[in-house]
Amino acid sequence: MNRIYILLAAILTMAATSSCNHSNNEDPYAEVAITKTYESDILDIDWDSAEQSLKEQVKSAVNHTYIINSAEEIPDFPFFPIPKQFLEIDYSRYTLIVDYDAVTLPILSVSHWFYLDYNRDMYVLSTTYTVRTASGDSESHLFLTRNAILVDKLPAQSTVTTNYGLNTPDIWD
Repeated sequence: MNRIYILLAAILTMAATSSCNHSNNEDPYAEVAITKTYESDILDIDWDSAEQSLKEQVKSAVNHTYIINSAEEIPDFPFFPIPKQFLEIDYSRYTLIVDYDAVTLPILSVSHWFYLDYNRDMYVLSTTYTVRTASGDSESHLFLTRNAILVDKLPAQSTVTTNYGLNTPDIWD
């Protein structure tokens, strides 16, 4: 009889511990360390008076994420020259991630979070822009940003996506 209780206790213990490892409460994200965050470049463009060629270049840059594993892969847009720092990276050890966004409010600060999304099997660069809502600027202004972070070398065939949000601390003023 004792053997039955011991066997039953062992089975219940195994069932309880194995189900804990597969619960729906596991964190589906893992933060990935950012080795270096480069200062974001911000270009204020009066969209209504911008030349068509600039508009087309901006449109081709915005909402694109570049996973850079060699200096030759750095995107070269005339509105943001390639920083010397990008050329001096040891690409055998690091991956540079560059993202371009367009925000319609004046930007006060920028912060980043980089993580691995296990559910989608991809890396995510999440950017938060703290913006000023009571700007007095023309509604036709567009703030083009180049954000760049350096991380340990990502595995080949890695996918990186981006998202951004706005933080508006003066909304209650």
